[in-house]
Amino acid sequence: MPLVSMRQLLDEAALGGFGVGAFNVNNIEGIRHGVRHGVRKINVDTDSRLAVTGAIRKVLAESPEQFDPRNYLKPARAAMQELTATRRRDFGQAGHAGEYEPLSLEQMRDGYATAAAVA
Repeated sequence: MPLVSMRQLLDEAALGGFGVGAFNVNNIEGIRHGVRHGVRKINVDTDSRLAVTGAIRKVLAESPEQFDPRNYLKPARAAMQELTATRRRDFGQAGHAGEYEPLSLEQMRDGYATAAAVA
């Protein structure tokens, strides 16, 4: 992967290409391969920052008078939320809520107490 400047990354992100190839985090198949082989922590902070920065830059480039944070932070949050949801689907994390039985606070408390007593 060729090295590019941070300016180029931000410019590409600002054009709506939030999935720029920053630090190879967009190699979804490679990441899925890692997950299948035991990787349990995937850092998507760079992608998140690029999504937020790109959304902010886009608002300010298209409407420079909209410098109030209430105007540019809404699309920034939406971009991060969309990216996070996409990554959860990409990495196979989405759609598993029904596989777990909800526990009451008392059950959680008892479980932690038992674990602490064993340790």
